[in-house]
Amino acid sequence: MAFARNLTQTGSTDRGARLDAALADLWSRFEAPRFVQIGLGPTPRTDRLRALLDRGGSFAGFDLVQTCEKHKAILTREGLGTSDRLRFLGHGRGSYVFNLVTWFREGGRADVILLDGHRTLYVDLPALYVGWCALAEGGFLVIDRPDWKLATAASNMHASFDVWKALAPHYDFGLYEREELNLPHLALIRDVFLRGVHGMEPVPEAEGPDWSVLRKPGSGSGTSPRPF
Repeated sequence: MAFARNLTQTGSTDRGARLDAALADLWSRFEAPRFVQIGLGPTPRTDRLRALLDRGGSFAGFDLVQTCEKHKAILTREGLGTSDRLRFLGHGRGSYVFNLVTWFREGGRADVILLDGHRTLYVDLPALYVGWCALAEGGFLVIDRPDWKLATAASNMHASFDVWKALAPHYDFGLYEREELNLPHLALIRDVFLRGVHGMEPVPEAEGPDWSVLRKPGSGSGTSPRPF
Protein backbone atom coordinates (compact mmCIF):
# COMPACT_ATOMS: atom_id res chain seq x y z
CA MET A 1 0.00 0.00 0.00
CA ALA A 2 1.19 3.52 -0.77
CA PHE A 3 0.47 4.63 2.76
CA ALA A 4 2.68 1.99 4.33
CA ARG A 5 5.53 2.93 2.00
CA ASN A 6 5.16 6.59 2.96
CA LEU A 7 5.47 5.81 6.68
CA THR A 8 8.50 3.63 6.08
CA GLN A 9 10.18 6.30 4.00
CA THR A 10 9.71 8.99 6.64
CA GLY A 11 11.40 6.78 9.22
CA SER A 12 10.07 9.16 11.84
CA THR A 13 9.24 8.40 15.43
CA ASP A 14 7.63 11.85 15.77
CA ARG A 15 3.91 11.28 16.11
CA GLY A 16 3.07 14.61 14.48
CA ALA A 17 5.24 13.84 11.46
CA ARG A 18 3.64 10.43 11.07
CA LEU A 19 0.17 11.93 11.20
CA ASP A 20 1.25 14.58 8.68
CA ALA A 21 2.39 11.79 6.36
CA ALA A 22 -0.94 10.01 6.82
CA LEU A 23 -2.92 13.14 5.97
CA ALA A 24 -0.75 13.89 2.94
CA ASP A 25 -1.42 10.40 1.64
CA LEU A 26 -5.18 10.88 2.05
CA TRP A 27 -5.04 14.28 0.34
CA SER A 28 -3.23 12.71 -2.61
CA ARG A 29 -6.43 10.84 -3.48
CA PHE A 30 -8.13 14.15 -4.40
CA GLU A 31 -7.58 17.03 -6.74
CA ALA A 32 -7.54 20.27 -4.71
CA PRO A 33 -8.34 18.49 -1.41
CA ARG A 34 -10.66 20.25 1.04
CA PHE A 35 -9.26 19.63 4.52
CA VAL A 36 -11.15 20.42 7.72
CA GLN A 37 -9.69 20.23 11.22
CA ILE A 38 -11.99 20.27 14.24
CA GLY A 39 -9.88 21.20 17.25
CA LEU A 40 -6.58 22.85 16.37
CA GLY A 41 -4.19 22.25 19.23
CA PRO A 42 -1.90 24.91 20.70
CA THR A 43 0.08 25.76 17.55
CA PRO A 44 -0.36 25.10 13.83
CA ARG A 45 1.45 22.39 11.90
CA THR A 46 2.93 24.86 9.43
CA ASP A 47 4.56 22.27 7.18
CA ARG A 48 1.30 20.33 7.04
CA LEU A 49 -0.64 23.36 5.85
CA ARG A 50 2.07 24.39 3.41
CA ALA A 51 1.96 20.90 1.88
CA LEU A 52 -1.82 21.16 1.58
CA LEU A 53 -1.62 24.51 -0.20
CA ASP A 54 1.09 23.15 -2.52
CA ARG A 55 -1.44 20.50 -3.60
CA GLY A 56 -3.96 23.23 -4.44
CA GLY A 57 -5.98 22.38 -1.35
CA SER A 58 -7.93 24.47 1.11
CA PHE A 59 -8.35 24.43 4.88
CA ALA A 60 -11.04 25.25 7.43
CA GLY A 61 -10.16 25.08 11.13
CA PHE A 62 -12.50 25.18 14.12
CA ASP A 63 -11.56 26.02 17.71
CA LEU A 64 -11.78 28.78 20.32
CA VAL A 65 -11.40 32.34 19.03
CA GLN A 66 -8.12 32.84 20.89
CA THR A 67 -6.71 29.60 19.52
CA CYS A 68 -7.68 30.56 15.96
CA GLU A 69 -6.10 34.00 16.36
CA LYS A 70 -2.89 32.46 17.68
CA HIS A 71 -2.72 30.09 14.71
CA LYS A 72 -3.31 32.92 12.25
CA ALA A 73 -0.58 35.05 13.85
CA ILE A 74 1.95 32.20 13.65
CA LEU A 75 1.03 31.40 10.05
CA THR A 76 1.37 35.07 9.12
CA ARG A 77 4.92 35.06 10.52
CA GLU A 78 5.59 31.91 8.48
CA GLY A 79 4.35 33.54 5.28
CA LEU A 80 1.06 31.65 5.01
CA GLY A 81 -1.31 34.01 6.78
CA THR A 82 -2.50 35.86 3.67
CA SER A 83 -3.75 32.78 1.81
CA ASP A 84 -7.47 32.94 1.08
CA ARG A 85 -7.49 29.13 1.13
CA LEU A 86 -6.92 29.05 4.90
CA ARG A 87 -10.00 29.81 6.95
CA PHE A 88 -10.42 29.82 10.74
CA LEU A 89 -13.78 29.79 12.51
CA GLY A 90 -13.50 30.51 16.22
CA HIS A 91 -16.15 30.29 18.93
CA GLY A 92 -16.16 32.55 21.96
CA ARG A 93 -18.17 30.25 24.21
CA GLY A 94 -19.70 26.80 24.09
CA SER A 95 -18.18 24.53 21.43
CA TYR A 96 -17.36 24.49 17.75
CA VAL A 97 -20.66 22.82 16.84
CA PHE A 98 -22.59 26.00 15.96
CA ASN A 99 -19.75 27.21 13.74
CA LEU A 100 -19.70 23.83 12.02
CA VAL A 101 -23.44 24.05 11.37
CA THR A 102 -23.12 27.60 10.02
CA TRP A 103 -20.19 26.60 7.81
CA PHE A 104 -22.16 23.63 6.46
CA ARG A 105 -25.27 25.73 5.78
CA GLU A 106 -23.09 28.15 3.81
CA GLY A 107 -21.90 25.32 1.57
CA GLY A 108 -18.87 24.06 3.47
CA ARG A 109 -17.77 20.60 2.34
CA ALA A 110 -14.71 18.42 2.93
CA ASP A 111 -12.70 15.58 1.43
CA VAL A 112 -10.66 14.87 4.57
CA ILE A 113 -11.65 15.76 8.14
CA LEU A 114 -9.40 15.49 11.20
CA LEU A 115 -11.13 15.51 14.59
CA ASP A 116 -8.73 16.49 17.37
CA GLY A 117 -11.21 18.15 19.69
CA HIS A 118 -13.01 17.73 23.00
CA ARG A 119 -13.31 13.93 22.76
CA THR A 120 -16.61 13.76 24.64
CA LEU A 121 -20.00 12.50 23.55
CA TYR A 122 -21.77 15.78 24.37
CA VAL A 123 -19.51 17.85 22.12
CA ASP A 124 -18.24 15.51 19.43
CA LEU A 125 -21.33 13.45 18.60
CA PRO A 126 -23.00 16.52 17.00
CA ALA A 127 -19.67 17.69 15.58
CA LEU A 128 -19.08 14.33 13.90
CA TYR A 129 -22.63 14.25 12.57
CA VAL A 130 -22.07 17.60 10.84
CA GLY A 131 -18.72 16.30 9.64
CA TRP A 132 -20.33 13.19 8.19
CA CYS A 133 -22.90 15.35 6.38
CA ALA A 134 -20.16 17.63 4.99
CA LEU A 135 -17.84 14.81 3.92
CA ALA A 136 -17.79 13.96 0.23
CA GLU A 137 -18.57 10.42 -0.87
CA GLY A 138 -15.28 8.55 -0.74
CA GLY A 139 -13.92 11.10 1.72
CA PHE A 140 -11.95 10.28 4.87
CA LEU A 141 -12.55 11.00 8.53
CA VAL A 142 -9.50 10.83 10.82
CA ILE A 143 -10.30 10.53 14.54
CA ASP A 144 -7.40 11.40 16.80
CA ARG A 145 -7.00 9.37 20.02
CA PRO A 146 -10.36 7.57 19.85
CA ASP A 147 -9.57 5.56 23.01
CA TRP A 148 -9.05 8.66 25.21
CA LYS A 149 -11.09 8.59 28.44
CA LEU A 150 -12.18 11.32 30.83
CA ALA A 151 -11.03 9.16 33.75
CA THR A 152 -7.49 9.18 32.38
CA ALA A 153 -7.61 12.95 31.96
CA ALA A 154 -8.81 13.36 35.55
CA SER A 155 -5.98 11.18 36.81
CA ASN A 156 -3.43 13.18 34.83
CA MET A 157 -4.87 16.42 36.19
CA HIS A 158 -4.41 15.19 39.76
CA ALA A 159 -0.80 14.26 38.98
CA SER A 160 0.24 17.49 37.24
CA PHE A 161 -0.69 21.11 37.91
CA ASP A 162 0.20 22.04 34.32
CA VAL A 163 -2.22 19.42 32.98
CA TRP A 164 -4.88 20.58 35.44
CA LYS A 165 -4.42 24.21 34.35
CA ALA A 166 -4.74 23.25 30.67
CA LEU A 167 -7.80 21.00 31.01
CA ALA A 168 -9.80 22.38 33.94
CA PRO A 169 -11.53 25.20 31.99
CA HIS A 170 -12.79 22.74 29.38
CA TYR A 171 -14.12 19.75 31.34
CA ASP A 172 -16.86 19.45 33.97
CA PHE A 173 -16.47 15.94 35.35
CA GLY A 174 -19.65 16.37 37.40
CA LEU A 175 -21.67 15.97 34.18
CA TYR A 176 -20.77 12.27 33.94
CA GLU A 177 -21.56 9.08 35.79
CA ARG A 178 -18.59 6.97 36.87
CA GLU A 179 -19.05 4.48 34.04
CA GLU A 180 -19.24 7.33 31.54
CA LEU A 181 -15.89 8.65 32.76
CA ASN A 182 -14.37 5.28 31.91
CA LEU A 183 -15.81 5.01 28.40
CA PRO A 184 -13.83 6.07 25.31
CA HIS A 185 -16.47 8.41 23.91
CA LEU A 186 -14.98 8.78 20.44
CA ALA A 187 -14.61 5.02 19.99
CA LEU A 188 -18.27 4.70 21.00
CA ILE A 189 -19.35 7.25 18.39
CA ARG A 190 -17.13 5.64 15.76
CA ASP A 191 -18.33 2.08 16.31
CA VAL A 192 -22.02 2.62 17.08
CA PHE A 193 -22.93 5.50 14.77
CA LEU A 194 -20.30 6.13 12.09
CA ARG A 195 -19.67 2.47 11.33
CA GLY A 196 -22.80 0.81 12.71
CA VAL A 197 -25.45 3.24 11.44
CA HIS A 198 -23.80 5.15 8.60
CA GLY A 199 -21.69 2.33 7.21
CA MET A 200 -18.36 4.14 7.18
CA GLU A 201 -15.54 1.77 6.31
CA PRO A 202 -12.34 1.45 8.37
CA VAL A 203 -9.11 2.04 6.47
CA PRO A 204 -6.60 0.09 8.60
CA GLU A 205 -3.68 0.68 6.23
CA ALA A 206 -4.03 4.43 6.82
CA GLU A 207 -4.32 4.24 10.61
CA GLY A 208 -1.65 4.98 13.19
CA PRO A 209 -1.06 3.79 16.73
CA ASP A 210 -3.61 6.24 18.15
CA TRP A 211 -5.74 7.50 15.30
CA SER A 212 -8.54 5.87 13.33
CA VAL A 213 -9.42 6.45 9.68
CA LEU A 214 -12.88 5.88 8.22
CA ARG A 215 -14.01 6.22 4.61
CA LYS A 216 -17.47 7.41 3.67
CA PRO A 217 -19.11 4.99 1.23
CA GLY A 218 -19.63 6.09 -2.34
CA SER A 219 -17.76 6.53 -5.57
CA GLY A 220 -16.54 10.01 -4.69
CA SER A 221 -17.29 13.66 -5.36
CA GLY A 222 -16.17 15.90 -8.16
CA THR A 223 -12.67 15.80 -6.72
CA SER A 224 -12.38 12.12 -7.76
CA PRO A 225 -10.71 10.19 -4.93
CA ARG A 226 -8.57 7.30 -6.09
CA PRO A 227 -8.62 3.97 -4.20
CA PHE A 228 -5.91 2.63 -1.92
